[in-house]
Amino acid sequence: MVAFRDCMKKNGATVAENARPGALETSDPKIAKALEACRALLPSQSPGPSPS
Repeated sequence: MVAFRDCMKKNGATVAENARPGALETSDPKIAKALEACRALLPSQSPGPSPS
């Protein structure tokens, strides 16, 4: 997440340390543009334990 937040900041959008990427206000053009540039840096979600 550090690389993602740094990228967002470099692209003009500040992301709080505890912010979830899915909760970003994408209707803000500045955030939407930064997210487009930085999406590849989002950590992939690891699958949870499989049900038994």
